[in-house]
Amino acid sequence: MIKAKKIGLILDREVQIDAVLKSSMIIGVACQFIDADYDRLYLRYPDDKIQLSQYFYEGRTVDVSLDTLDGRRTYPAKILYEPANGIIVVEYYEDDNVFQKRKILRVRATRAIDVKISERYTPMLTIDISGGGCRILSPYELKNESIVDALLRLIAGQPQIKMKLKVLNSQFLPVENKYEISVEFFEIRESDRKKIMKFCYDTQAAILLGQNRVE
Repeated sequence: MIKAKKIGLILDREVQIDAVLKSSMIIGVACQFIDADYDRLYLRYPDDKIQLSQYFYEGRTVDVSLDTLDGRRTYPAKILYEPANGIIVVEYYEDDNVFQKRKILRVRATRAIDVKISERYTPMLTIDISGGGCRILSPYELKNESIVDALLRLIAGQPQIKMKLKVLNSQFLPVENKYEISVEFFEIRESDRKKIMKFCYDTQAAILLGQNRVE
């Protein structure tokens, strides 16, 4: 497994992504390296190649060629997040055949979440969120291992996401006079989990674009 942060990638260095079609034709796009996180690369997808984005859909296997301390190398990879908002995200294979278990991206985000306590929903706010769970700022302490119903307002104007939460940890924050509750999404529709994961990647991509924007 080649860890992206340990292979000497340089900001703004070109990264080539190649998709091999059934006809054996190769569709290639040269992207700009923005950042790396664990086993994935965040790349700026060129505006003038948007017509080729149909070949780089989520889940597609591709070859990624990049410059490392040992020279130009090519690795098998998978499209984790297809081109959107100028960003494409690819994730490495552990080797030629085995795909490494995905590390879930967590982002800081304040979102309204209503948690059912004593048969009533209490408004709370998230501190951060991922596809697997979140941290919540709560006026009440919740017992570890307890299961509660919740409604998450991920994006304004869209329906709330209904789920059950499993409490993993609870600690009192004297400054806030509230509890920080770590929860796991215990029961949630897979389609809703994907919405949350997409929100996390959109948020991360927006941060990276902002950090690397040239004024």
